[in-house]
Amino acid sequence: MALVGLVDDLMLHTFHPMSLREDVTANFEREGVRVVVHDAPYRFGFEYLHPLSRPRITPLPGQVAVIAVEADDVLRFGCLEGEFRVTAAQAVYDPQSGARPVPFGDNGSTAGRLALVMNANELRRLSGRDDLGNAATATMRNEGAAAIVVKDGAAGAYVFDDAGSSCHIPAYPTDNVYKIGSGDVFSAAFAHSWMLGGSSAAEAADRASRRAAQYVETPVLPLPRETRLRAPAPPDAGGRRVWMARPIEGTSRRWLYEEAARGLRDLGATLVAGVTGVDRYRVGTGAAEVSHDVALVLAGDEIATRREVSAALAYGRPVVAFADDPIVLDVVRELGAIGVDDLCSALYRTQWMPL
Repeated sequence: MALVGLVDDLMLHTFHPMSLREDVTANFEREGVRVVVHDAPYRFGFEYLHPLSRPRITPLPGQVAVIAVEADDVLRFGCLEGEFRVTAAQAVYDPQSGARPVPFGDNGSTAGRLALVMNANELRRLSGRDDLGNAATATMRNEGAAAIVVKDGAAGAYVFDDAGSSCHIPAYPTDNVYKIGSGDVFSAAFAHSWMLGGSSAAEAADRASRRAAQYVETPVLPLPRETRLRAPAPPDAGGRRVWMARPIEGTSRRWLYEEAARGLRDLGATLVAGVTGVDRYRVGTGAAEVSHDVALVLAGDEIATRREVSAALAYGRPVVAFADDPIVLDVVRELGAIGVDDLCSALYRTQWMPL
């Protein structure tokens, strides 16, 4: 759907129970996309509590089918229901599995020209190496790939090619971040520019980053044909040290803290825990005591939020506060902090804001 309006002849191969085939074809054929449905024993469901949560997948995957697909230009995704064995002149492969990424050629897939798109966690697991540069070099060699794009959350992406060059592609910050589906849009935009648009891997990745920003801000498909100009994230985006007080009361508050902490770590941030107890927002007396780049406040009621945001601001560092109560948000903004009513967006803002 991200490529509707950009590519004249689109064909989608997908897995779905044949008894429910019309559920899929109706969505795409009205947009001019030809659909080939391959039978699956059941339809998978993905449940997210918020866009950065771990999905609950039902039912659990079992044995998968292998389907052969031959075409000039192919964008292949890893699937739970089965695998596509691709024969292509050009291909872009996104394994779509942080837990168990599968190499492109493992099932016999071949491409005259191949690019890989994956996140940093997938690359490390696939290569068995921690350093992204070494991991990318080894993976390109093993896969026979011409280029690899490594997405790294709020920091943007890194592009490596078989000539030995590498470059950084910035993220393009948005106020709203709807993460679900953004990786699909990135891979689709990259594939379009790299396979059909004559762009280099770096140029295609930059366009993909812009298109992903367009989607996460307003998650509507098909995307508009043109992308608007956006300012890139600061060069030091990502990897920020985030100060967040530990919760001291209630299961729901503890759950929120743990979800925010995990989400920040997934974005590459370092969590600098606050102090527990009544002095948890005690302000240090010297600049040397400030060990964080930005503070995140998980707002509670109006009185507590006013106290906590004020104390966090006294450190002289930027403050982002998450609150889903409009009245509490007004308090946050009145005090001069950045108020955000969506948890995923709040976590990204901590990594993107200028320091």
